[in-house]
Amino acid sequence: MKWLKFLIALLLTPLIVAQLWTLNDLFLIWAPTSEWRTLWFGSFCGGFSLLMLLFFTLPRNLWVYVLGHELTHAWAVYLSGGTVFDFKVTSEGGHIKSDVLNWFVALSPYFVPLYTFIWTMLWISIDFYFPLDP
Repeated sequence: MKWLKFLIALLLTPLIVAQLWTLNDLFLIWAPTSEWRTLWFGSFCGGFSLLMLLFFTLPRNLWVYVLGHELTHAWAVYLSGGTVFDFKVTSEGGHIKSDVLNWFVALSPYFVPLYTFIWTMLWISIDFYFPLDP
């Protein structure tokens, strides 16, 4: 049964490509000279597409998610002037112990994009030593 589903998906792939091509043509007609056709928008769409491809094809590693979650809590504690005493990360969950607890520390993983900050700092560091042309 699994091979039949795979065969059907394989046969439908050209239709999906044709649909995406048509959507691209419609978008170009809709926005012929707007800012949506600039390099940043294309880069954003390409990055988002790559993220979705990786998200749906690679196995989930819960440990990495928990690490980012707890690092964001710890970062918020340091920004609030506190100290982290204990830091634990496992695939089943994690925790930090600190001397500061406020709404920013408690909710920071849900509105602070930690990985985006890390990527931006990496980008700025590389650009400082090796200027990246736009």
